[in-house]
Amino acid sequence: IYFSFAHNQFFYDFLCATVGKEKIIELSPTQTYHFDNVFIAPEGRDLKEYENYLEICQEIKNACFKNLNIIENRSRTIMYGRTELSRKKLLNVDPIFLERHGIEVFHFSKLSFSETVKIMAETKNFIYIVGASVFYLLFLLL
Repeated sequence: IYFSFAHNQFFYDFLCATVGKEKIIELSPTQTYHFDNVFIAPEGRDLKEYENYLEICQEIKNACFKNLNIIENRSRTIMYGRTELSRKKLLNVDPIFLERHGIEVFHFSKLSFSETVKIMAETKNFIYIVGASVFYLLFLLL
């Protein structure tokens, strides 16, 4: 798999966990390449464009758990905080309510890919304010 990471460690770690580091070749943004017989996959923001998208999601999850040596043990209730993003801060979240109900707040942008997947493998209930990072829900499937 040829991929341009633009120095994005999270995406690199995701690909390593799903397909294996040995199958990834990072392209240089300063070099011109020529390929014959190339299949360019759609961006895939909506996996429903694939007929078997549920199986694809399950396969991705299972590969990540296996390659990162993570075992599912779901007991935590977490809330994706997003408070590290100035324009998307959660307002008026009652810390006493969170503590009383055993809800942990996480700021995923501060975690590595493997740390994120480990937390999601331990998550039974995921509280999330609607936005773009529904990627994390992949690791709650089935």
